[in-house]
Amino acid sequence: MRLLLIAALLLATPCVLAQDTGKIVGTVMDDTGTPLPGANVLLDETNKGAATNLDGEYVIPDVPPGTYEVTASFVGFESRTRSVVLTVETEATQDFVLESDGSVDDLCVCCGYRPIISNDIYAPTVLTGEEIARLPVGW
Repeated sequence: MRLLLIAALLLATPCVLAQDTGKIVGTVMDDTGTPLPGANVLLDETNKGAATNLDGEYVIPDVPPGTYEVTASFVGFESRTRSVVLTVETEATQDFVLESDGSVDDLCVCCGYRPIISNDIYAPTVLTGEEIARLPVGW
């Protein structure tokens, strides 16, 4: 009987310990309402944070109860910091709207990928803004 009681206590311990945290969730968007995928959301003064998914959503799990300063940032946008109060076993929601800082308004980033192994030879091509403007619309 004692063995059964000890086994029950040992199995219940991880469940009890796992219930003393909460999570912080939300979205990060620009001032037009467009999600910002890959934005960073960090709990200041901690090592916890997350990056947003394609819909601009983030989740920071396993956060101990307390008051936190949460900062959202994305390249080309002004960072925003908000205060969040989290209690045990809860989910605090904090959304962010970031405004452009004007540093990359005229920037166009193009990415290309090639197979890891290929028999073809690739030569990179660099186009100026004027050359891109002259390209046909369907290109």
